[in-house]
Amino acid sequence: MTVADLADRAGYSERAMFRLLQALYREIGVATRIQAIVRAQERGWLAVVTGPHEDAEDGLRGTRR
Repeated sequence: MTVADLADRAGYSERAMFRLLQALYREIGVATRIQAIVRAQERGWLAVVTGPHEDAEDGLRGTRR
């Protein structure tokens, strides 16, 4: 998802979301989004997806509710 998409979804301006993400990256000790994802995975903050699943309501693949 892009910063603009995240901002829209959360109700922030794109610039505010960018600043929030930068603060989060500093807090967890990373510089990029990829590093943040790796750090989150290392710390067990990401949900485990066991395989592709079709959600009948919205057609999303690889997600569970």
